[in-house]
Amino acid sequence: MCVSCAPNLNHKQTAFGGSLNSLATLACWGLMQLLVRDMGQAITVVVQESSVQYLKPVTRDFEALCSLPPAPVIEKFLRTLERKGRARLALAATIHAEGDIALRFRGQFVAYDRVRFQGFEPPAVV
Repeated sequence: MCVSCAPNLNHKQTAFGGSLNSLATLACWGLMQLLVRDMGQAITVVVQESSVQYLKPVTRDFEALCSLPPAPVIEKFLRTLERKGRARLALAATIHAEGDIALRFRGQFVAYDRVRFQGFEPPAVV
């Protein structure tokens, strides 16, 4: 995911930390969506917890990259999701700007089958 820095500037003329954190979270959430999309179930993906390290200011356009976990980790995640209807996966992402890593993100994501775990869904907003 590439993002323009201009609409995300703070009062110091650097990228707003919340924008950077959001983009890293979305990069991982998007990878989770790709992992579960072909399961044929109504799967919801949520972030359970996360941490972020801001390593350097971002003054130009930036991109987020989510690392794909090793195949055995993904296979275990998918087997658990199929068997139990919910599973967790730890993911990592980085924000790159001007050729350097500006942010490191780690998050624990949970995927669950909405049919099997109906109580997890928030009430509908009218």
